[in-house]
Amino acid sequence: EVTGVSAVVIPTDRAAAITPSVVNASAGAVEHLMIRQEVNLTRWLQRAKDA
Repeated sequence: EVTGVSAVVIPTDRAAAITPSVVNASAGAVEHLMIRQEVNLTRWLQRAKDA
């Protein structure tokens, strides 16, 4: 919220999962973010630019 980020897009492959340890390390910040996993980040970014 401080940085103005409301969502995070992470790849489904070769990325760390959102586990209880991740939630603890984030001090609960993941509870306030929309987290989306995408197979192809390049394609997602192009669709986001076109929207």
